[in-house]
Amino acid sequence: MREKTNWKFEEKKSVVKCEFLLTLNENIICQRYFNVRNYNPKTKNSLDLYYTISDIAEELKYNLKNKAFDYMYDRYNQHTNYVNLSDQDLERSEDEVFHLYVKQNTDILIHKIIPSDVYPGRIRYTVDIRPLVPQILGDLTDTLSRKKIARKYLNLEL
Repeated sequence: MREKTNWKFEEKKSVVKCEFLLTLNENIICQRYFNVRNYNPKTKNSLDLYYTISDIAEELKYNLKNKAFDYMYDRYNQHTNYVNLSDQDLERSEDEVFHLYVKQNTDILIHKIIPSDVYPGRIRYTVDIRPLVPQILGDLTDTLSRKKIARKYLNLEL
């Protein structure tokens, strides 16, 4: 009976709580906490984490691009060859950017910026990544618990 208790304690001890955060400037779009078993602290400065967050950013951009195409196609008038967009959609603000964060407690493990001014306002302000969240958290968990990581780039130690 005592061995089982120690095993559970050891299992809980090796679990680290992390956070995935997507914001549009200061406005939170998605915030999820997730546990990482067998967390490897060396992944903080690894190429693996960089590539994972880059893949997540590319998936998000692809998703936003498809939603923008659908939105603009719905507003397309084939008789006039004109896309009827609102003033909000045409407003381009280079100040607005998406921020992707992966945090452990208050420490930022990695931060990626995605420009948002290339998407219509309705798409920017109604981002829904709920279908992507399980895959995102799974990829981050796998990367943060990886034993073998790439820490060298062009003969430089990261």
